[in-house]
Amino acid sequence: KEDGTLIDLQNEVPASDLPAAAASAIKSKYPGSQIKEVGEILVVKDKKETRDHFEVIIETADKKETELTIKLDGTIEEAK
Repeated sequence: KEDGTLIDLQNEVPASDLPAAAASAIKSKYPGSQIKEVGEILVVKDKKETRDHFEVIIETADKKETELTIKLDGTIEEAK
């Protein structure tokens, strides 16, 4: 926010921290892809950090880089 209050944070985490449902959804929707980077998005509310979702960069089988927004239950919300 403008007053300096943090709304969310992104931490880079190892791919092994990705929930199994999320990893499975990526493999199912993007077969042959490689996970390049995983960002854990934390929402800050009442000075407490809570895991909200993941932003994952993959390289698809045809060598295109794609950024995915994935909910904790493994649902892929958005692909850029």
